[in-house]
Amino acid sequence: MNNYLEGLTRVPSLIDTNGAYRLATNWLAAIDVDVTRLEREHRSTVTQLKWLLRTPTPLFEVTWDNGGKRFSNGELSIIPSISVLIAGDTGQLIHLKQEDDSYSKRPAALVKNLEKLLAISDEEFLKYTPEQRSNLVSEFAAVQYPPITNQSISTNGCATKAR
Repeated sequence: MNNYLEGLTRVPSLIDTNGAYRLATNWLAAIDVDVTRLEREHRSTVTQLKWLLRTPTPLFEVTWDNGGKRFSNGELSIIPSISVLIAGDTGQLIHLKQEDDSYSKRPAALVKNLEKLLAISDEEFLKYTPEQRSNLVSEFAAVQYPPITNQSISTNGCATKAR
C-alpha cells in the first residue's frame, strides 16, 4: 500500500481544491442530495490528501461537518454528515459516504414490490437473459433515474482524462 501511495505522489492532478469541490457537489446532485440545504446547514472542507502527511497525492476529500451533533454519551461526533473522495487525475468518484440521509431527496424505499422480487427463485433468475435481468431493475425500482457515468457529471471546465 505504501508503494502505491508513494506512486500516487508522481501522478499529476488535473484539478485543484475548487475543482474537487465542484465535482463532489455535482456527484451529490446527481444522486439527488439537496446540496443547497447541505451547504446552508454545514461547513464544507476540501483537503488534498498527502502521503506521509507531506507529499500531495491527486486525491481530494470533500466533507461537510456534522453540524455539532453529539454521540449519546454527550461527546462531540467528528464524523462528517457527508464525505466524498475524488481522484484528481481523472475526476472520478472514488468514495461517497452519507451519514445523514435527511439531505437525500430520494424515497426511503428504492425498491417497490419487494415481495414479488424476492419471490423469484435463484434457479429462475439464473435462466434470465441479461436483458431480462436489466428489465427487473426498471420493473422494481421505485424511482427511474438515467444511468450515472463519470461523463454525465459536469466538471465545470475541469480537465479530466480516462485512466
